[in-house]
Amino acid sequence: MADALRAVIYVPADSPNTNRWTLRAIEYVEHHRYELDSIVHDWDNISAMLATRDVDVIVALRRDHPPADRVPRLEYVEDEEEGPAPASPRGRRPRLTGD
Repeated sequence: MADALRAVIYVPADSPNTNRWTLRAIEYVEHHRYELDSIVHDWDNISAMLATRDVDVIVALRRDHPPADRVPRLEYVEDEEEGPAPASPRGRRPRLTGD
């Protein structure tokens, strides 16, 4: 069996209901059978852990908790508003060709 992925839980220091969310995050880590490395309150510490590959998974309590300007940045397709696909510059769909 392969080694478990190492996880860090990110909890902003100013987060309300920190204890409740932290317990839910620990349950999440256990459910996914990750190895809990630590619980961190400063994103810079997580950036350092990622750079040195000390952890494999970051578990954030909510999508809006990590700083918006973080790098690496995560973006979610499901967050985009649904609607028609953008039109091509000519105002029509591109022609598909089969080779």
